Amino acid sequence: MVRLGRLLLAFCTALFSFGVFALPVSAQASTADIACSVTRPCPPPLPQYFFQTGFQVGTPQFWNYFLRRGGVMTFGYPISRTFQLLGYPTQIFQRQVMQLWPDGSVHLLNLLDSSVMPYTSFNFSQIPAVDPPLVAQAPSPNDPNYAQEVIAFVEQHAPNQWNGLPVDFAQTFGMSVPASVAFPDLPASSSQVQALLPLVQLEVWGIPVSEPAYDPANHNFVYLRWQRGVMMYDASCGCTEGMLFGQYLKEIMMDQNLPPDLQQEAAGSPYLAQYDPSQPDWIVHPAALPGTNLTSAFVPVLQPLLFPKTGQ
Repeated sequence: MVRLGRLLLAFCTALFSFGVFALPVSAQASTADIACSVTRPCPPPLPQYFFQTGFQVGTPQFWNYFLRRGGVMTFGYPISRTFQLLGYPTQIFQRQVMQLWPDGSVHLLNLLDSSVMPYTSFNFSQIPAVDPPLVAQAPSPNDPNYAQEVIAFVEQHAPNQWNGLPVDFAQTFGMSVPASVAFPDLPASSSQVQALLPLVQLEVWGIPVSEPAYDPANHNFVYLRWQRGVMMYDASCGCTEGMLFGQYLKEIMMDQNLPPDLQQEAAGSPYLAQYDPSQPDWIVHPAALPGTNLTSAFVPVLQPLLFPKTGQ
């Protein structure tokens, strides 16, 4: 799992050379066109508040990343404030979890890693477990052609057709972040976009860590497990989409609305039932999650706040 992080650090550095991006704001955030640069936050014309969940993207770096990586379509809505998790400023969205690193870069938490949610039963949906032999086949980041090799690995293990079904896993991966969002100042057909856009999708999903698998209880559902999420094909609608694993992490931390199967799987998790306003820093067992402060993390924002000015 560390391999992908090394690639993405190099990838983000490469992106900085492309200058200014002018990004259209989509979905709930479509209140204005915002000019963004990968080297500085987007200028905030309005507080980015989502009435659907009662939270806002109040950290400029998170908002900038949210816009450049597909907005609501990629992340879902914010379902927490920004809070400290394991030493990093963190915000939970319905599908993903963003963290701000000391160098100012934004990274996504590998939600399905063994240290977070290594589970296979979510609300009685049976998703495949991590396949260690498959992960061992992933190319080494030390290979000179690693970028091409890792995308070839994704294409090999994320098929569009599986057992006669149009699961569209490769297509869903490839269309997660449109070229017009990731590289709005460059033609979609340009060699730069064609080379870098698959790595943007890789940044969102990580690599496949399982082969496709039916839900044992319902063969209308086919799942593919990635580092940061699960794609689900639903034969009843012929559609493929990502599951809401950020939402599940929040439910585990609050110990609320947990399906019985997930409650059982998360019984030994350091995240389970940690959120408690009666405790210092609103955390029950701080030693289990060092560097964590959950104060008001899941309290809806009644009055949206403006971004802090530069330098504050």
